[in-house]
Amino acid sequence: LSSVCCDIVLQGFYDMRETANRNFGPATNFFLFGTAAGIGRTIAHPFSVLKIQTESGMPGGRMGIFKGAYWIYKQEGASGFVKALPISVARIVPHVAIQCTIFNHFTKNMKPVEKPNGKRAIQLFTFGCIGNTIATLITHPLDVVKTRLLVQPSTLKRQFYRDTADVFTKMVKTEGLFSLYRGLLPSIIGGCIFSGTMFSAWDICDGLPWRARGAEPFIIGESYLWGMIAVSAACVASQPFDVIRHKVMASSPRLPNYGYTDAKGLNILSLAWNAYKINGIPGFFHGVVPNLCKVVPQVTCYMLFISIMSNMFKPKVDLHQSSLSLIR
Repeated sequence: LSSVCCDIVLQGFYDMRETANRNFGPATNFFLFGTAAGIGRTIAHPFSVLKIQTESGMPGGRMGIFKGAYWIYKQEGASGFVKALPISVARIVPHVAIQCTIFNHFTKNMKPVEKPNGKRAIQLFTFGCIGNTIATLITHPLDVVKTRLLVQPSTLKRQFYRDTADVFTKMVKTEGLFSLYRGLLPSIIGGCIFSGTMFSAWDICDGLPWRARGAEPFIIGESYLWGMIAVSAACVASQPFDVIRHKVMASSPRLPNYGYTDAKGLNILSLAWNAYKINGIPGFFHGVVPNLCKVVPQVTCYMLFISIMSNMFKPKVDLHQSSLSLIR
């Protein structure tokens, strides 16, 4: 996009915390933001594959992002970068839609301020946590299934699961129904840190003096830039819990060699301690580079889709009626 087109497309994002379009009803917003998340995840899925394999401790994860990508390609071919894509999209669509709907319910009357304060930051962080927790409780089984599919060996002889349905069936039969909620605690904690940080950072960006006053942006696509910064900060802040939760999801006494992870453990604490002994503190940030790389296409697709769809279906306003309503 040229700078002019970019400015036009992104001009609808006057509020970085926008999680709903006021011209649409709740159902339309739910569909709009969920679809935007699904499109973004589809484009960014190769980075998601590399991130989760790195976090779980697979060999390719120790090679860096470029060698790791080459390792996946050599092991599985180009299809390795799109495996588990349907279940990944099926999980992210309701997750983001639910989270945005709940967050918007609590913050729809909040306006950007030039001087953010501690009370406001805590409120936004809390609302982000509530939305994420509810979304996680609903979609977590899909996340576990996706992780199992992504980290299992590529060769048919070593594969434990055939497909998505086989993962559900075997997990319930061999590990019990609650196995679909493995890693729930670190997922909720990490998700709360991610959502709280992201929404708080967005609000701080909204509170920049020229943005709060509705003045012209300093640079073209400023909303996009601040969105990237907010999501990137959230990714880094929540990365240690993202590593732990994917190791927990990918491991089980019922799996060959106790699972497809570098660290084993009977519970979350023992697994985290073993991960520390193997990889040290830096190990809790394995996968942060592909995670940050994933932000670029996801945020781009998310913001562009919502802006374009919002402008396309924006209802026509009767200026006469509008002015009368202002008088009232």
